[in-house]
Amino acid sequence: MENFEDRLFDLFSQKSFEELTSEEQELVLKNMTEEEYQENYAMIHEFKEVDASITIATTSLATEKGKTINYFYQSIPVYKAVAGIVLAVLLSFILQFYVFQNEKKITVKDDVSPQSTPLTEENYPSSLVVNL
Repeated sequence: MENFEDRLFDLFSQKSFEELTSEEQELVLKNMTEEEYQENYAMIHEFKEVDASITIATTSLATEKGKTINYFYQSIPVYKAVAGIVLAVLLSFILQFYVFQNEKKITVKDDVSPQSTPLTEENYPSSLVVNL
């Protein structure tokens, strides 16, 4: 046999007090008044409406299983695009300034003279020669 509370809950969720059969009305009136039943009936139906609106909202926001989102084709607000461009330009100016400030100047002489003499057998240091 079904539990009494479960039976009452089923009646709350399905029928108003006027829609109950005479047997169901007698069962309800043994445990509560008609006003209490109507309050419970109204409360259950309000919860059902809220629950239905929540599930509709979440299912429209949820992605289907296995479905991938292509972020490349999504639109973005104009202010975000402008902010991105401004940041990119500022970053390029800062990097150029930093590179030019830390750049070392290399001076090139026009008259290049040999700074060392090539090694030959005559001028090779004897201390570095290894005989095998």
